[in-house]
Amino acid sequence: MNYRDNFQKMQSGTINQIMAQLAKQVVQQVGHHSSSSTINEVILKLRAGQSVKDIIEQGMREGDLPVLYWQLLEKELCQTVNEQCKHSVDHRVIDAYIPVSNDLVEEIWLLSRDLDNWKSLLRPLFKNIQDKPFDAQKREFVRVLKEELMRILGEPLLLEAGKTLGDVLRRKNGLPVREHSPLMQYTVKEILNMQRCEFQRLTKWVEDIYGLLNRLTGQPTSKVAFSLADFPDTQCPRVSDKGRNIKRLTLAPPKALGPSDEYRYDHTFRGDTIYSIPKDFLP
Repeated sequence: MNYRDNFQKMQSGTINQIMAQLAKQVVQQVGHHSSSSTINEVILKLRAGQSVKDIIEQGMREGDLPVLYWQLLEKELCQTVNEQCKHSVDHRVIDAYIPVSNDLVEEIWLLSRDLDNWKSLLRPLFKNIQDKPFDAQKREFVRVLKEELMRILGEPLLLEAGKTLGDVLRRKNGLPVREHSPLMQYTVKEILNMQRCEFQRLTKWVEDIYGLLNRLTGQPTSKVAFSLADFPDTQCPRVSDKGRNIKRLTLAPPKALGPSDEYRYDHTFRGDTIYSIPKDFLP
């Protein structure tokens, strides 16, 4: 960046006016280094309540944009979001009232890479354990699960005693997880100590939800419908309460979401593909 040329182009005025002009040009030039996906990530993190300070520090650590870009972005954002500049904000609604209806579905927005990460995590959980003895299956399941989570999060997975995988992921940025997740409701210890029939339920769930996500991303204009049914307790008399939360998932034949391809799960936003899906589509 040629600052001498910039100064030559400045109009006369006070030093503050000149510096303001220079800062404006710097923002414009540095902005060329930023992709739309970077801005989209910042927007999504702000909507999730993350502080500007944390977003900027993470961007400096993990990104390849100039430090000056992040510093200027921090200044502009902090002038806009006030208290969220240095502190995370809980955006949750405490009280809300809506008419009762079975047709209501809670939806979430996900980047396409979030779904890709989920699929890359799920597939080896049921593919890699085939043809292994039972205890080896559980060890391999846990090994792959931890390895994939560390790859996606980009940092070591610190599993505190008694904390479920969902508890850990909800404190991280990188992989969205829903409440009451059949997969992430467990601790590592619970998976390793699981009896055979419950483990089979879990791996069947993983395989079925992987198939659901595959259909979603492969046919975004087709409706992904499924039914859930309880497993008979007679098949697993000593199943845990968490095991009872795992249902048998059956996909319905695909059909169009609407009369045209404008009815779809995926949408383009500032160069990124974003999916709007029911939260129950997550594992």
